[in-house]
Amino acid sequence: MRSLFLIYLLFIALVTLAYGLHNAIARNDWAMAEWLINYSGGFVRRGLLGEVALRFAHLCHVGPIAIVLAIQLALYGVFFLCVYKLTSGMRWTYATLAILLSPATLAFQVLDPPGGFRKEILLFALMGLVAVYLRPHHRLAFGRLAAFLLFATQVAVLSHEPLLVYLPYLFALVFLALPDPRQAVLVCLPAAVLSLLSFAVISRFSGDAATAAAICASLGGQLNGNNQGICGGAILWIGHSFNYARQQVALSVRNLHYWTLYPFEILLTILPFFFWALDARKDSEIAPKLRIIFIAAGLSIAGSIPLFIVGADWGRWIYIHAVGLMLLVLAVERLRTPIAPPARTTAWLTRLRPAPVLLVLAYAILWTLPHMPLFPGRWGYIGLFHYLHAYASHHPPGPMG
Repeated sequence: MRSLFLIYLLFIALVTLAYGLHNAIARNDWAMAEWLINYSGGFVRRGLLGEVALRFAHLCHVGPIAIVLAIQLALYGVFFLCVYKLTSGMRWTYATLAILLSPATLAFQVLDPPGGFRKEILLFALMGLVAVYLRPHHRLAFGRLAAFLLFATQVAVLSHEPLLVYLPYLFALVFLALPDPRQAVLVCLPAAVLSLLSFAVISRFSGDAATAAAICASLGGQLNGNNQGICGGAILWIGHSFNYARQQVALSVRNLHYWTLYPFEILLTILPFFFWALDARKDSEIAPKLRIIFIAAGLSIAGSIPLFIVGADWGRWIYIHAVGLMLLVLAVERLRTPIAPPARTTAWLTRLRPAPVLLVLAYAILWTLPHMPLFPGRWGYIGLFHYLHAYASHHPPGPMG
């Protein structure tokens, strides 16, 4: 089964690569511009990675978009490799298979091209690395782990402050792996406290129109109200206030029928996790670890509620929760399961029953979690084919990304 999953993961990686190249060529106003927010107009939220990319671009005499694309693809590569590593010796069940194939996890950016290549992949790569490091029976260097978390969480928060509310998923990995909760607290507490302090500072530097104009000028553009391309989207948005953001979200929710779409999408997203938890409760070895996952999810969900008020891309906020939970599930499975011999995997394939297999496949291919409902709902990969065909014909039903 792991060999088949590798084929699927390579497919996801190749499509992701193709989308990334397209974003770079098109100078995408969100997928690329979000990473190019920098400190040219003074210290501002989300500017750290953009400042790094801009300085590297000047140093290497290449365009900043090329640097951004390299960072994005490297982060996706680390994330995919860590996911594959975490499936080594995993107990394959219908629930774990559905989680990995879900349109709300690994396939999100494939099925919804405009929603991918955002800064949450920083968190995904970070969580993947920590999950792989915290392997069973491994002697941990607690000081190094605490220092790494301290540094990495600051990079994440200074690059995209909404990631703060998803850090409980990262810290939960440590609590799952360490037998002594006091050790886990000592490892995670410095990173958690400094992240909160960083967020408090960042909130005072939200940016304004002058900041957005300076950032645009640093990229060789000139900001105006009708910007398209690299100075539109994320950079233009820096010039708007939070009150403006709330108004735009309210308008989108009212006009784009959020309340008829996203409750159903949330249900589909959590369904395989629900069945996995029901099965995990029967295992005395991992049942106690479920509490850690529930606490992390509860804290993160509660913290993310304001994001749904000031950010219209609700599908992204749901997607980050789904990937965080997926990595926790893989970590738990890895911590409890010895390395399986090849015969065991083959035996699982022979026990597959047609009805559950068809249900999992239907779940994986027949729906899409859109980052925003800008166009009619798509039926998974079938809808994606029509969407890309329309885009290639220069008559897309919505923006590519």
